[in-house]
Amino acid sequence: MTENMEYFSGLDEKDKKYQNKQFEIIKNLAVWSDLLGFGKDFYKNQWELDYQKWQQIDLRLKKFYRHHYLNFASINEYIFILNDVIVRTIPLVWRDTTMINQLFEVSMWIRNIIISHVNVNKNDNIGARTVLSYGERFNSFFR
Repeated sequence: MTENMEYFSGLDEKDKKYQNKQFEIIKNLAVWSDLLGFGKDFYKNQWELDYQKWQQIDLRLKKFYRHHYLNFASINEYIFILNDVIVRTIPLVWRDTTMINQLFEVSMWIRNIIISHVNVNKNDNIGARTVLSYGERFNSFFR
């Protein structure tokens, strides 16, 4: 079936490159950052917020997202955003570069995570919590 497939996008090209693979496991660093006290107003008001409260939430989220996007360090980074949470991952193994370049990229990534965390906490009345961890990412390829 894959022999007759047409490829339309960059993602399709990547699938074409890996068409003989079922999946891959990639070693990663991951960061989870979330805003402290985010659900308090929802709980306190039984999930019924007025327009002014929604505006405050909107502004807080936009500032939070902006701090992370201003400190985007790597084309190899994945960012996932859901409500008041940002998850950022970076692979620890690249096949197309040297070890020095890898170390530099990871160190710049960690530096930018710290800068984002400090800036959020400096500019937000309540602040954020950020957790750095190591793990594996699973990529599945369609055939």
